Amino acid sequence: MSANADHLYFGQDMQVYLYTENNTWWKVPVEGVPQFEQNAQSEPVTVSTMPQQSSPYSSPLSTSNSKHFKTEYDPASFSFSTAIRPYTTNTNKKQAAESVLWEHLVGGNTYANQSTAVEASLKDEYTKFDLYIVYKTGFGFKLTGCVLTTASISVGIDSLATIAWSGLALKLDKVQGFTAPAQGIWQNRLHLQNNVYLRNKLSIFNMKDTYNVAAVSASVEFKVQHTPVVPSILGEITYPVSFSRGPIEASGSVSAYFLGQDTTASNGPSATHLGGVVLQEMLVPDNGPETDPIRLHIGGTTAGSSVTVLLPSPFIQNVTLNPSEAMVFEISFTSASPTTDTTELTLNKTSQFKVTYN
Repeated sequence: MSANADHLYFGQDMQVYLYTENNTWWKVPVEGVPQFEQNAQSEPVTVSTMPQQSSPYSSPLSTSNSKHFKTEYDPASFSFSTAIRPYTTNTNKKQAAESVLWEHLVGGNTYANQSTAVEASLKDEYTKFDLYIVYKTGFGFKLTGCVLTTASISVGIDSLATIAWSGLALKLDKVQGFTAPAQGIWQNRLHLQNNVYLRNKLSIFNMKDTYNVAAVSASVEFKVQHTPVVPSILGEITYPVSFSRGPIEASGSVSAYFLGQDTTASNGPSATHLGGVVLQEMLVPDNGPETDPIRLHIGGTTAGSSVTVLLPSPFIQNVTLNPSEAMVFEISFTSASPTTDTTELTLNKTSQFKVTYN
């Protein structure tokens, strides 16, 4: 028995393309190998008979049999990671190769000439997109009717700043003979040519629009719950037909060096001794459990090479100190729920989060 190496497929050869409902193509610069699957539900049926005796001299016999019938498919699921790649266009627009993913996470609309500054939406149903995960041979997979459910940012001073994306789709199919869209029609073709990666850079944690502390590491996760809508049709194996949006959540944590307060400064703590003051502000907020805005400036604040995550009205869940080496404090936070009922949230304390490419 022999194997033909021409029929082996390797994850590193995969390419990912995104096709939107407004008929535009984007290439997704995935870091690592994407994961995807679709499971099915089944219904067991068991049939049993009473003991029967075929003749006066035989032992009683009974039969029992069970079968499983496939009834419906769960939503397909997928996940992959991208690096954070901010980009400034010739018209001073702030964009990135992954901008289209942010827009679909929050229910917005992306155009190639818009700046990337997204915030949570209260739309009940988000626009969907298709994902093509294919090899150069044209063989691959198509995820139809996708929505994004999670974007998790990971930041460290010794690694690339990345975003782990996950989502759901209505259906997963194999494709044969797929022809990749020409590079000239990729909406993010110019953004993919830039080499701006947020690596080995200090990020800044800002509180109350006043205090800045250099972050050692940080993670922020955004979740948008989507519930599949599935019809129950007798005699058919059903698939989800849509998704209904549920709660929106943002949470995360930041680790930073604890710097003692400079008591000799006549006008309060100096800029290099803010760790103690920030910690005090978090432990004893001046307006109840919700503090003033907090910001994470990923990669610093340099224009064209940084990203800002804003939580206008966060809830500080936990504060810990680690004195094992240099004193480090870590805070965990989550966003407050919005109280408005408009179609789009505006940037105020009823918004849960905003992500801006600077």
